[in-house]
Amino acid sequence: MWRFTLNRALKNLVQVYKEKRDQPECSLHSEKLLFFCQEHEELVCRVCQTSETHKDHTFIPIEVAAPYLRMQLKSSNKNLQNHLLELNKRRGEFEMAEAHISVQTQRSERQIRVTFEKRQQFLKEEEESRMRALQEEAQQKAQNMRDKMAALSRDMEALSETISETEEQMRSPDASFLLQYKTAAKRVRRPLAEVPQMERGALIDQAKHLGNLGFNTWRKRKRLETFSLWFWIQTLQDRTSFSLTI
Repeated sequence: MWRFTLNRALKNLVQVYKEKRDQPECSLHSEKLLFFCQEHEELVCRVCQTSETHKDHTFIPIEVAAPYLRMQLKSSNKNLQNHLLELNKRRGEFEMAEAHISVQTQRSERQIRVTFEKRQQFLKEEEESRMRALQEEAQQKAQNMRDKMAALSRDMEALSETISETEEQMRSPDASFLLQYKTAAKRVRRPLAEVPQMERGALIDQAKHLGNLGFNTWRKRKRLETFSLWFWIQTLQDRTSFSLTI
């Protein structure tokens, strides 16, 4: 059985022949393009090499220029590949950041909602407390006014009755009038009770309920929040100390 071995030298000669045969020609001079102009970075023929266009330029044979420029292009392409890898890595970081932003948003929304729900609850409780205090004062002072009006009504009714009786006695005959005069005079001359005055503080103390309402509410809330924070820190320290002791 015959076995054939590859003649590499012959193969290389054939390759060189094919390349020379298939080598492109200059469109201006119909000559083979044999050199590479470094300044213009283009292939030229022998005629172009001596022309004024390429005067004082550096020329390299194709077989020398091609490997060298392939190596340079490969190096530049490697840089592009490395940059592409870096961009891909950065895109992955951005994707992770986007996902984390979503998580941060959800956590922040929950915290905002909880915080405002707590503050709304505090404001609702503070409102109810202040409304109760206002209603209690209103009921107390309104009842005080009702009691005073009832007392005045009794005094007015007694005076009206005295006035009516006295007028009726003055209309009676002289003898009858004089017989009852001493009693009537004593009755009308008795000391009169002082006309009651409006007491200081009889009305609702609006300044107490409304003065600096917003600021006082804010200060109370801050005091409670400060106490809650202090209590939380103390609890955490106690737990930490307990853990270390164990």
